[in-house]
Amino acid sequence: MNVLLILMIVMLMLLAQTTMDRFLVHAMLAFQEMASRAIVTLSWSDRNPIVDDYLVTYDNKTQNSSMRSVTVSGLDPFTSYTFTVRARNSAGLSDIGSTSSVSVRTGASEPSPPRSIAVTVIDSSAVNVTWL
Repeated sequence: MNVLLILMIVMLMLLAQTTMDRFLVHAMLAFQEMASRAIVTLSWSDRNPIVDDYLVTYDNKTQNSSMRSVTVSGLDPFTSYTFTVRARNSAGLSDIGSTSSVSVRTGASEPSPPRSIAVTVIDSSAVNVTWL
């Protein structure tokens, strides 16, 4: 009888620990973002040592990261994106809390190089340069 009681207590303690680990994961997330052209770099802090990896979701896509940062490229310029980070451990995925998401707007893309360059000599001290 005592063995059964001890096993039940141990199972409850493990369940409580797993639930606490899952809660702590999302509670510590904080973002810093850097948007430039069509690239966004996200980094966050998380003091919970029991994290296997992070799932970053945006625009119906998911990117995994084993570190506390991720760089997402191939985004459209001048576009707003909402990124959500969830931690994953043996208890599952963390909840999405108020500090788990951030919205950023990508910057301008680099201009394309000039095409069809034409130079017309006006006189000995001036030229006219045109391009598309």
